[in-house]
Amino acid sequence: MGLLVNPGDRFDDDFGEDKFGNTNDRLLFATRPIAIAQKIAGADDSGIPLYVAVAVDRLVEDPLTQYYGYECSPGIAEGSDGYDARCDYNGDGVTDLDHGYDDDTRAADQRGADWWADQADDVQQMVYVLSYRGN
Repeated sequence: MGLLVNPGDRFDDDFGEDKFGNTNDRLLFATRPIAIAQKIAGADDSGIPLYVAVAVDRLVEDPLTQYYGYECSPGIAEGSDGYDARCDYNGDGVTDLDHGYDDDTRAADQRGADWWADQADDVQQMVYVLSYRGN
């Protein structure tokens, strides 16, 4: 997952830690299922080297950073050159918002109600392993 965030192909990536402060998480569970079954049955561990592992990777982009894709300047009236309805937050015909293409300083009321659960820009990956490490 780190290669997705920091591919190393240039200094200022379009996506990744140097841009928005992403988080990589991994949850990994590994066990020897035959040893567990033998323990439940009350038998001694025979040492069979069969391993099972499951991992979940998740790359989460900071939801407080917003990529708008357009710029806003406040005080532009409807019908004037440069007016954009997306920048008119309260719908009164005059632009209210002030931001560039990327902005990480937006107010809480400018976020959608589902900002905390937004997974549109997240990456999830599952890894399954079955390994026999005998001679």
